[in-house]
Amino acid sequence: DTIEKGLDLAKEFLQSILKPSLDEVGELFADRVKLWRVKNQVKNIEKVKAIVEKEGIKTKAINMKVLFPYLDAVALEDDETLQDMWANLFANYIDQEMNLTLTVYPEILRQLSSEEATVLQVLFTNSRYSPIPLSSTCETSNLERLGLIKQETSTYTNLGTVSIESTGKYQLTEFGDDFVDACTRNKKSSM
Repeated sequence: DTIEKGLDLAKEFLQSILKPSLDEVGELFADRVKLWRVKNQVKNIEKVKAIVEKEGIKTKAINMKVLFPYLDAVALEDDETLQDMWANLFANYIDQEMNLTLTVYPEILRQLSSEEATVLQVLFTNSRYSPIPLSSTCETSNLERLGLIKQETSTYTNLGTVSIESTGKYQLTEFGDDFVDACTRNKKSSM
């Protein structure tokens, strides 16, 4: 009991003398995190501005259901591949010539890793409707969960028993194709 009381008194004393310092350190850390987030947002908005200027895009107002998730997610994104996808997606949303109205794309993009984005680009560029082999189950699992890709299967019938086997090949779903297209400035029609 005496030791516990002594520990409690020591703890209270240390908290009383360290608290102001810890509060300041916490505030300093919070300020740095805010600055880092703002830098990421500004960096991405500059990318969007460059796309708009380079391509002479006539802009339109953006849906708030897109704007707020975009600003929130891009603030945390420091991967260059994903930063580019965010900039392309935002540019497509504000492009008057685009009819991009589906508001789920920012939520989908927020859930992707750089590796998964690369897998999507490979499927989109090389063989959008023909399955290609992919080896990484980590990336493919999330992409399948999000409804962006599907695995090709083969069905066999042997003595009345139907067997379904995976071929190990994947392709974009229609939704996946539309999603990657929304995150790309080089449109399908130009491919």
